[in-house]
Amino acid sequence: MSRWTTTLGWVPIARWLRRVNHRPVPLREFNPRDVQCLLVISTRAIGDTLMSMPAMHALRQAFPAAKLITVMHRRVAPLFEASPDVGRLVPLSRSLIWTAWRLRRERPQVAVVLQGNEPEATLLAYFAGARFIVRHALHHPLPELLSVSSASDLPPEEHIIRACLRRVEALGARNIQDVRMQLSVSEPAREAVISMLGRYGVQPGEVCIGFQVGAATRYKMWPATAFMLLAHQLLEHRPKAKILLLGTNSERELCETIRQGARDHTDAILNLAGAVTLPALPALVQHLSVLVTNDTGTLHVAVALGVPTVSLFASTEPTASGPIQDPDRHRVIKKPQTCHPCVTKRCTTPFCMDQITVDEVLQLTLTQLG
Repeated sequence: MSRWTTTLGWVPIARWLRRVNHRPVPLREFNPRDVQCLLVISTRAIGDTLMSMPAMHALRQAFPAAKLITVMHRRVAPLFEASPDVGRLVPLSRSLIWTAWRLRRERPQVAVVLQGNEPEATLLAYFAGARFIVRHALHHPLPELLSVSSASDLPPEEHIIRACLRRVEALGARNIQDVRMQLSVSEPAREAVISMLGRYGVQPGEVCIGFQVGAATRYKMWPATAFMLLAHQLLEHRPKAKILLLGTNSERELCETIRQGARDHTDAILNLAGAVTLPALPALVQHLSVLVTNDTGTLHVAVALGVPTVSLFASTEPTASGPIQDPDRHRVIKKPQTCHPCVTKRCTTPFCMDQITVDEVLQLTLTQLG
């Protein structure tokens, strides 16, 4: 169920308002020269938001004189405050109406929903007063609130980055072949991470291998025992390397279990779960020689920064959310789903991820280090 449990109560109201005031307007009536304020909505987690960035960049180039307002999840927003492509950044409030009221004062003519739970994201654009609302209509609960028809829907195998770029193409953005994600690293964050790693005994120039062992949902996670064995075997091959376990505070216990389970190499494994703030995460990832990761936000941070990765997929599809920039720097392991259909977030024992062997991850990681 959606985070806004009361939102469904707004659906009949929105439909009634649509009949009364005839909004949104069909996209065939759109004139790019009339755009003075552009609203962009991308309110999901780190990875999805990063994959929206090429589309935001294309919009900024297409409408350089327009005021640009971007709504992001309040926990994700600090990571993008320095980006020149987001314009004015508005963190998403827990109240849909409160956020919409703040946006309505800006009088946006156009709203583009790049990432967001539905129907909330479209309702936010509608109540913000946008005349044109652009979002793909496939399986949308309120298609009558969109300015585009189902004819603009994209195939399910389309990569998220390309899907977002196709969406802004409908508004006249022309630079839709540039799929590169951009992420800046601030100097204070860089210095803070260097200082922190120094306290952990990491010397400049040391080989650091990152493990992103967690994910937003259990069904995307490679087993902890596999990460333990991988850490042990990597350090047998590279005894002078350091392994950095990345994650949030909630994943600290999991990371400690992996560290302790690596037998004779615990001194070379650092549990950094929760050790840095989100704005400092890119600076930490930049120190890695390679990142071994589940399909989660840290993967996309590494891709955006050009850090080599070995990413692990089974329940999800790398064709939709895997690396597509700098392909020579990234290695993907994909195993087939074992449940059809995949139960996704309801999965408690993702044995499809068990198909990925420690040996194949080890070999790819050593290749990346080489």
